[in-house]
Amino acid sequence: MERAPYVLGRQRLTLMEDGAPIHTARVSQEWRERNGLVKLQWPPHSPNMNPIKNLWKKIKLQVSTFYQPQTMDELQAAITAAWNDIPSQHLNQLFKTMPK
Repeated sequence: MERAPYVLGRQRLTLMEDGAPIHTARVSQEWRERNGLVKLQWPPHSPNMNPIKNLWKKIKLQVSTFYQPQTMDELQAAITAAWNDIPSQHLNQLFKTMPK
């Protein structure tokens, strides 16, 4: 995430975070505020509203089926390849399921 403001330039970035301690920690909240990032407000315990769950499932399946990474670099490359193989129309469908 530390590269997000540089990668996105002036585009607005909205984060969808759950209640995990790393997301609710003061250091995370301060970092978001410093970098002008918006946190999407959504109900707790609502995994059906979270499109990233379906996306991670698809990526995990593809990585475990087509790759056998042995190092962190290989794992990162496999995840990146799996991400790049996801059609943009699939991503658009997932995003349409998000609450507005």
